Amino acid sequence: MSKTTKEDILIVALHLFARDGYEAVSVSQIAGELGMTKGALYRHYESKRVREIFLNIL
Repeated sequence: MSKTTKEDILIVALHLFARDGYEAVSVSQIAGELGMTKGALYRHYESKRVREIFLNIL
């Protein structure tokens, strides 16, 4: 698991949460902003919900 990719996911998710709010952000949106598929994102975060990513930011 690439620490850089995982950090990139957290940074992008944080920006999306700040801009759109937690409830409005989806895994698809995070993956899209990073130019990756949802499947690729799931290699780093197994949950299909953004909650796991949000909790890692906290």
